Amino acid sequence: MCEDDFDYEKNMCLVCSNTRCEICGKKPSIGYCRVCGRVGCEDCLIEETPVSYVCRECAGKIGLELNAKKLRYKLR
Repeated sequence: MCEDDFDYEKNMCLVCSNTRCEICGKKPSIGYCRVCGRVGCEDCLIEETPVSYVCRECAGKIGLELNAKKLRYKLR
């Protein structure tokens, strides 16, 4: 499979290329940001719930912060 669909410019197969994190491009994606829709890896996404993620960039924009690895809304 990889040999038939290998992308020599990216030095990886098309399947791996299409499942890479859109934010950093380094790791395989694990989900997508519920705000902007980009797919991201475990380093670029913050887990809000077991099935909901938000990227670090959007978390800052919408006023979310991490506190002891738990996500909570800032009180304004």
